[in-house]
Amino acid sequence: MGFHPALLCVFVIMSCSLIVEARNPRQSLCDSQTAVSTVSDGNHTIPRHCRRGRMTWHYPQGNMILHFHPFNPHNRTIWVCVQNDIAEVGMAVSDMTRRSERELPDIGDGFAICVPTVDDRLDLKWVALQEMRYMAALRYTVVKTPR
Repeated sequence: MGFHPALLCVFVIMSCSLIVEARNPRQSLCDSQTAVSTVSDGNHTIPRHCRRGRMTWHYPQGNMILHFHPFNPHNRTIWVCVQNDIAEVGMAVSDMTRRSERELPDIGDGFAICVPTVDDRLDLKWVALQEMRYMAALRYTVVKTPR
């Protein structure tokens, strides 16, 4: 009695995925930020060590506030860039860092919007569409430049 070739293939792929995950647990954590909508607005803090990743929002409703407070030991200027991954056209993103809401340009496919941090902090408000969707996702990258 032997293994079915398809079963062996699935086993090999899953084993390789686990090995990759074990080698770089920080990247996998940053790439798998998730939130599920509730009736009220949501808040989600991106871990400080994450330089890039993906934020997935299941059943987006209302607003999701994404809080970035990147680790900055060398006092650099920090920008956070976000781009559409699975988000629907029309899902607005606003910068709320300075206690006033400033809507950012629409994030089109293949484009990123970069926003500077204020005192190493950035709060982005992500607004869902009125129609219920299964999932939306944004990719983010933290960019540090010399002052």
